[in-house]
This record gives sequence, C-alpha cells and structure tokens, in this order.
Amino acid sequence: MKTEIIGRNIKLKRLAANITQVDLAEKLGVSQAYIHKIESGTESLKVTTVEKIAGALGLDISELIFKAHPFPYRHIPIRGVVNAGEPMITFDDLTYYETVAFDTERGDFFALKVQGHSMDKVAPDGSTIIIDPKQTDPQALHKQAIVAIQDGEVLFKMWDNSLKLFQPKSTRDDYDPIPAKYGAQILGKVVAFIVRC
Repeated sequence: MKTEIIGRNIKLKRLAANITQVDLAEKLGVSQAYIHKIESGTESLKVTTVEKIAGALGLDISELIFKAHPFPYRHIPIRGVVNAGEPMITFDDLTYYETVAFDTERGDFFALKVQGHSMDKVAPDGSTIIIDPKQTDPQALHKQAIVAIQDGEVLFKMWDNSLKLFQPKSTRDDYDPIPAKYGAQILGKVVAFIVRC
C-alpha cells in the first residue's frame, strides 16, 4: 500500500471530521506519535490497521487507500435494477443513491444496479452503473457500453452501430447479440461503474 497517499488521506479525513491526532490515537489505543508517523507516510501499514482507522473515522476503507479524487462528491439517484433478459425493476422510492466523485455540475445522471453476467467484463453482477442520458447518438456511441430500451426491456450492452446490434461482453459464452429493432432507444452512455466490496 502507498503509505504516503494513505497517510495524507487519513490526515485530510481526520481534519475534516475535526478530530485531533490525540483523539484518534485514544480511539485506536495507540500513541499520538504513531498517528503522526502514519500521517507523515513514514510508518508501514497493514490492511487491518487501515480498517481500524477507517472505522474510527466512520469511513469506508476505500476512502483512505485510494488517491484523493479531485472531483466533488455527487449523489446519483439509482433508478432501478437492470437484469439480463428481464424487464427493468424500478425503484419508486428515490431514496436510493450512489455517492461518487464526479466531474460535472449536471444533475441528470442516473444509476442502475446490475444483475446478471452478460456484461461482466464491463461491470460485474452486483455493481452499479452510472449513465449519462445526454449521450444518446448511436453513431457516437459505437463500441461503447450503453443502456437502451427495446420491446419494454432495458438492456445494458455494448452498442455496435455498424451491425445495429446490442452486444454482450461476458466471461461466459452463452449470451448472444441482440439485433436492434425499429423503436429501440438508447437511454444513455455508461460513464462509470462502482463495485462495493
């Protein structure tokens, strides 16, 4: 693990929470000098130590181990579940959100939970995909991951504009391409995916 990045992230999150090094040390049962070494990036860290620090700060471990993202966090509404070969399950109660670092001020992005394996090379089963509904031009989206609707079924596939096919991208070989029919509509481009462990 990159101790400098983790140490900096711990310090930033600790300061943002208005917690002193002494307070954090007391919560963890360690010395303030040890916290100082961690934040300075001079102390080797085990995953279990970072997990304890994350817990003491009320954070997910990923917020400490990855390089700080330069973009502000946004709450993206999760509109439903897209399941290979099934109609989309929608959430009427929009209290479901995915919080992500995102580089846009636009508020029209939406998210879908993924179930199934037809696109597991792009976004695995159980992940969340973020969709930009402003990107719907079929020619511009050639060979891109998209969400579309066809015959009342929501599809999460790769778009092949030259063959007019919705292509799976799976580790399995039991998924077939789906020919686009008249009236099929691209709802947006998949711009990100999130996997929670």
